Amino acid sequence: MARVDDTGGNGFTVDNNVGSVFRTKINQCFAAINSLNSGSGNPSITTAYQPSINSDSDILSIRNGANNAFVQLGYIDTNFGINKPAFAVRPSATQAIANTTFTIVSNNTEILDTDSAYNTSTYKFTVPTAKGGKYVIGGQVCIDDLQDGDAIQMSFYVNDAQLTAYGKVSRAYCSAADVFTSVHAQLILNLSAGDTVAQYVEHNEGNNQNTVTDETWFYGYRLTVS
Repeated sequence: MARVDDTGGNGFTVDNNVGSVFRTKINQCFAAINSLNSGSGNPSITTAYQPSINSDSDILSIRNGANNAFVQLGYIDTNFGINKPAFAVRPSATQAIANTTFTIVSNNTEILDTDSAYNTSTYKFTVPTAKGGKYVIGGQVCIDDLQDGDAIQMSFYVNDAQLTAYGKVSRAYCSAADVFTSVHAQLILNLSAGDTVAQYVEHNEGNNQNTVTDETWFYGYRLTVS
């Protein structure tokens, strides 16, 4: 990690000076360029279109043309264009869902888990350290043997609490007797490191009803870093 300071000249400006100070300043400039101005936080000495890496969060940024803000490009531990963290999971077996009771869906089989952030025992995704941001969260649940007019509702819980207004529930109604009924939803949530997200479902058919394994899933991926 290296950044320029005022030693031997302000920032990348090299002042006339004695040889040792001149050499120190030149080496400092080259070290900063070589490490993409990496260091804690953002650089205090800036210029338009200057790249930098925040070593606290591993975010690569570039200074805007007006030289009044840094624009975040992404995390250096990911391939640009690939939104990480990302996960996709599904259940391995049917699950009995009680009547009119929101129940966490037992998605215990990972299809994708880029950051090992999904727990197949608790059925929750946890936002990793320094990976907060806006996330796309989605999923589907299918329940067998609902009756005509019965409803299935799916909800996402954040930190074990059901969402309130935005994204509280998605609902689908059964159109005939004894048929599969599916509900699907996708939304964008602003999540912080340590937040958990889980998928819940309920129905209003009089008895416990089973999920349909091959038609139930849960997924998410980070859309932006802030």
